[in-house]
Amino acid sequence: MEDVDRSNEADGVHTFMRGRAAQARDGSSDDDDEETAAALAEAAAARQRRRAQETGNRHASAVLIEQAEVAVARGALLEGISRYTDAIELRPHDVDLLAVRGQLCARIDRAHAALHDGELIVRLTPDWYQGHALCGLALFCMKQYVPAARAYQAALAYAATLPAEAGLREALHDAQAKVGEQLRKAAVQGDADALAAQLDAGAAVALEVQEP
Repeated sequence: MEDVDRSNEADGVHTFMRGRAAQARDGSSDDDDEETAAALAEAAAARQRRRAQETGNRHASAVLIEQAEVAVARGALLEGISRYTDAIELRPHDVDLLAVRGQLCARIDRAHAALHDGELIVRLTPDWYQGHALCGLALFCMKQYVPAARAYQAALAYAATLPAEAGLREALHDAQAKVGEQLRKAAVQGDADALAAQLDAGAAVALEVQEP
């Protein structure tokens, strides 16, 4: 609806400008032109409708967030996720809401849903560590240890000196330990294909030590 209102407002302004250009070419000048007044009035009305909708969305999302927090506090995580999802429909670019929902999904073993939210956050704010960390958590739960380690490495690149840094280093260490186990297992078993697949997936990079 917001995009439609903005489009209508733009169309009204464009109509006005085209009309003024035509008047200039024809040599006419009518300051009381009804068409001009109508275009400007529609633009103003569209702005008012948009502002009213934005105000309504803020209030509705705040109510949903409060309901989600209450549900989570009493242990109803699925209900909390549902309320957060409703709030995100009203605020689809709110990365804080996506992060909370993704973490709740991880808590109930919905790793694919958590990964989805993590990837959305990374697309919206690639320099925020939370999105990368959420991807790392989800991938670790899915036993995809190489991409999990690399996601944690990316998170650490943006979390230096932040309180979350210590936890991320521990998570990275756990993921790297799993990568090392997989490489050793493939080597001991003489499984050249598995070893090559791990290396192709970036195992060597995933094992790189991140400087504190």
